[in-house]
Amino acid sequence: MLTRRENYTDHLLRGMAEALDIPPGKYEQAVKRYESVGKHIDSGTYPGITGEPSCYCQGSFRLGTVVRPLKEGKESDYDIDLVAQLPQSKDNIQPGELKQRIGDRLKEDARYKAMLHDEGKRCWTIQYAEEDGIGFHLDVLPAIPEDAEKRTRLIELFVPEHIGNTGIAITHKERTDGYQWKSSNPAGFAIWFQNVNRVGFEKVQLNERALIQEKYTDIYARVEDVPDLVIRTPLQRVIQLLKRYRDIRFANHPQERDKPISMIITTIAAKAYESNPAETLYETILHILKTLRQPGYGGLIKKENGEWYIPNPVNPEENFADKWHKNADRKAKAFFMWLDWLEQDVRQLINEQDIKKAGLLLSPLFGERVVSASLTGFENRFGNVTQEIVTRPQVAMKNTAPSPWRDNANSR
Repeated sequence: MLTRRENYTDHLLRGMAEALDIPPGKYEQAVKRYESVGKHIDSGTYPGITGEPSCYCQGSFRLGTVVRPLKEGKESDYDIDLVAQLPQSKDNIQPGELKQRIGDRLKEDARYKAMLHDEGKRCWTIQYAEEDGIGFHLDVLPAIPEDAEKRTRLIELFVPEHIGNTGIAITHKERTDGYQWKSSNPAGFAIWFQNVNRVGFEKVQLNERALIQEKYTDIYARVEDVPDLVIRTPLQRVIQLLKRYRDIRFANHPQERDKPISMIITTIAAKAYESNPAETLYETILHILKTLRQPGYGGLIKKENGEWYIPNPVNPEENFADKWHKNADRKAKAFFMWLDWLEQDVRQLINEQDIKKAGLLLSPLFGERVVSASLTGFENRFGNVTQEIVTRPQVAMKNTAPSPWRDNANSR
């Protein structure tokens, strides 16, 4: 049971996450756009292929952890990721050929051709015009089913069969080596994440559905009209906050290129949440921090034979931290610097008794627009609460396993 002051903090965090999330109206627009592109690809003719193509959403949009990215310190377009999967085997198609087939199909539609960027390393990108101050770009990832040998290998590594069988081979273009196949499994990761998130979803979905319908009656006439994919659990909202905090903290920082990748943040947060699916953002973020400060980082991060290891939960042979040991551990140092920053700022926030001062603390960490929206929502609910005196002792977050490079915490 949260104290009144803890409840206030939870509502501030929640308000910020809501401001970071894609608005329901824009969500509906994004769905229509990627479904339209998917139908166009599915209806194409591909010589030598007799089966049905399959297009599906992947990444943070599918996971419900999307935030508006920052570029050069300013909010940019929302990213939507779409897998364009053709029913073909590696024996019958080369990665460069697959990439071009999907690109050629997109260019057959004059609308998409006009919005198409130059070919990227892995994707074709469609740039939509900004509307109401919000823009989108859609990354289309060409793929084929992963070969049977690799799918079998995953199952041998105790990956559930229904997850292992969703593995795909994607195209990857390097300047020197040309096109290559890379193994991936975004659908399997989404299944894993949704399984972890399910307990939290069941706890909050009724209340969340009602709140969303009440706020957006112009979009959802009835509570039952609110789709599951716009409901956010504490896990999803905390991941949104952690990603925005990362983006702002590392903006214009010397190690901006080394900042923690979203897959690491998402995986670590989900694994921590799995052991304690709390009903509030306040409890969730504290639990994640405390877990990472346990000996051995709560089992979430390992170091084996001098190399850092954060396994992909749907492919133990893929290491999300495979670049951490390179360049004098630059990416590892950036992660633990981010963690130290986060711990200090969260401690300061939860021990600040004046709610107005708490807002001032948050603005440089999450952005003025986001914090302003949260404070407005807070005042609408609780009134003009200027100070809340709490007789309990301040929260202490004991560091039983400090960061390997603790001195970096002050290099802000």
